[in-house]
Amino acid sequence: MLSLAGVEIPAHIQGRAFLGGRKAKPRQYIYAARDRMDEAYDIIRAVRDKHFKYIRNYMPQLTYGQDIEYMNMMPTMQEMRRLNAEGGLVGPQKQYFLETKPIEELYDTLSDPHEVNNLADDPKYSKVLKRMRKVHQKWMKETCDVGLIPEPEFDQMKRPGAKYKNTAEPIFTVTGGKDSFVRISCATAGASIAYKTNSESGSGWKLYTKPVKLKPDQMLIAKACRIGFEDSSEVQFKPGDKQSKDKQADQTEENITHWEDQLKKTDLLKRLRSIKSLDDLGEKAVPKYFEALNDKYGSVRYWAVVGLKNNCNTDSQRREAKQAIARLLRDPSPIVRIAAAETMCDWEQEKQSLEVLIELLQNESRSVRVNAAIALDRIGEKARPVISHIEAASKDPDEYVQKVARHTLRYLQSY
Repeated sequence: MLSLAGVEIPAHIQGRAFLGGRKAKPRQYIYAARDRMDEAYDIIRAVRDKHFKYIRNYMPQLTYGQDIEYMNMMPTMQEMRRLNAEGGLVGPQKQYFLETKPIEELYDTLSDPHEVNNLADDPKYSKVLKRMRKVHQKWMKETCDVGLIPEPEFDQMKRPGAKYKNTAEPIFTVTGGKDSFVRISCATAGASIAYKTNSESGSGWKLYTKPVKLKPDQMLIAKACRIGFEDSSEVQFKPGDKQSKDKQADQTEENITHWEDQLKKTDLLKRLRSIKSLDDLGEKAVPKYFEALNDKYGSVRYWAVVGLKNNCNTDSQRREAKQAIARLLRDPSPIVRIAAAETMCDWEQEKQSLEVLIELLQNESRSVRVNAAIALDRIGEKARPVISHIEAASKDPDEYVQKVARHTLRYLQSY
């Protein structure tokens, strides 16, 4: 649209124009992503060129066909689930309902447009696989992909203590002239500014785009807002008032610095990409997962627990992992406690683990409650001792918590 309108395209926009005066060169690759789908979580990334499509499944332990209440209302999905339950699906038809996913997928989209024959393990396509994998990894870095940060951790990063930051108050600067022209700015990066004058009562707010011409008897009223922040308070300015051009120095750091800027100062994303690079090592990665249980970041500790759950296959490994993961039932990060509790339930350590999940099912954070409900849903029959709490969760203020709880109740009440 910007290109068609003849407007210069800002450097931060990732999309490329394919029409208009600023039409870009065709892309060599296009990218796709899948994260949370209503009440279900998954992390899938894809890249394709004109010939091949590469898919990276970051949660290969999960089925493609997770239960999503809205999707299950569709007649087509209902029929697919009916046929799958009755054993009526054959060959590729069953792919959607497989219990797990491959870590990597590679398809020849020219000869296999329906993406049925996964070539990721075919030696003949190893060079293509490596190329597409490298392109995918480069894209994740360039776009500051935050998908590997569990949502409760991400929420805490954006809103510490579940509280929204305030957008910084607008700053006024007079540019001079017979009539005063007032420039309005805001120290919060990415904020928009709304304004009006006292002589325009009832006309509503205007979006600030250029200096405002202000007459001697007029008062300018402005406020700033940014998605993910609370609006600033309203600020007034009239000719003769002390200019606020030095006010930026008085703004607090938390109101000025965006979470992404803070994130880029850390090595969190690098460490997350590193631990997820262990996915295809199987048992060989177990020592690294044990080491990562002590990582400084809750997000990394979370993936370490998931890694141990997926790859500890021997009795001795599980005994050692139980002792290590049991400590994390008291971890400061709620999502780590949830992952630890779900793992311990799977490993026949239900009592204390269920207590942890029930406590977190009442957490003030919506995303924590959703994840606690999902963990209870996944452990299935082992959640029966706390069915009264799940019934209470079906009336949770959050619709996604309700949906997960209803699915769990349908399962438990059907037996």
